[in-house]
Amino acid sequence: MSPDRIILICHPEGVTDKKAIEPGPVGVAVAQNLEQLRESRNLTYAELSRRLTQLGRPIAPLGLTRIRDRQRRVDVDDLVALALALDVSPVTLLLPPYASVGGVNSTAPVTEGGADYSVTQIWSWLTANAPIDAPPLPPPREVLRFQLAAVPDSVAGPFLQYAASRVEDDDADG
Repeated sequence: MSPDRIILICHPEGVTDKKAIEPGPVGVAVAQNLEQLRESRNLTYAELSRRLTQLGRPIAPLGLTRIRDRQRRVDVDDLVALALALDVSPVTLLLPPYASVGGVNSTAPVTEGGADYSVTQIWSWLTANAPIDAPPLPPPREVLRFQLAAVPDSVAGPFLQYAASRVEDDDADG
């Protein structure tokens, strides 16, 4: 066979249609929050794309509109870069937008088909302040145990060291 000859073999029975992965509730929230924040900052898609490129995570304007239209998923690196470009916490992008869930007292799921939680419960969980299923005023021991498990040692600092000693003291007291 000569080196300039190309043979293409096709197996149509082995090719399957690629199924689009539908975003779950958090993916939808990220798309909605991204659009709301972009608009509130009067940024065009091109301007936001330039910011992302400067941050080392380029997403073309078309990619941003595909996120908006839920045709493109946002991975964790995209999420962090988008938060930096919009000058918000990544948690802000993850939280269900108030407009879509009916206000601060409303509820939303965090997984497809999962239980609904209040927006304040979701915020507290995302910021490692309380377990997702904590009651409005959870017992301090539950919260402290959650924080000890949820917050990495590298950022825990004196507060969590104090919290750990309180949990240990409570456990010793019975």
